[in-house]
Amino acid sequence: MPEQSVLSGKLPQELTPELIRLGENLLDESRDALGWLTSKTRNVVSYSDPNVRKRVQGELDHAVGLLSVAHLMSPFEAALPSEYWSKILDSSEVERLLAYRHIRRCISNGIQHSRPVEDADAFNAVMASEKPIRGITEYNESSISLEPEIAHDLGAFLREIIDKALVAANS
Repeated sequence: MPEQSVLSGKLPQELTPELIRLGENLLDESRDALGWLTSKTRNVVSYSDPNVRKRVQGELDHAVGLLSVAHLMSPFEAALPSEYWSKILDSSEVERLLAYRHIRRCISNGIQHSRPVEDADAFNAVMASEKPIRGITEYNESSISLEPEIAHDLGAFLREIIDKALVAANS
């Protein structure tokens, strides 16, 4: 008889259809749509003044990074609400998700780089850890600057969590 997973029965089966749909779409979204957007916006600013070019390209990169995080996190959070995270993930994984959620919440402040209060402690802890989030060019207590590449690691991380959630909901 096969050994049952430690995740067995930790999530309600009702989450399964949405998790399956999300899992199927996540790879395409992060690879195709966000990959296309990232490639089309990389090094496209062409002002003659190099300082202006760098600043404007940085703003564009930040906006694409924010859009990418929101585009991946919003459907993920709808499919697997945060009240289930600690049931299937260890504390460092939950903290990393909270850090990404903090970044997603930054979009409500526009693209001015300003940070919300919610989940700021988790973000700061992850950034101070041995595995900080890649794709963040700089941050301080009041602002975050992103690169479009932030979507790569986030997409891979979310796929791992979706796989765990599917096991937990279907065992």
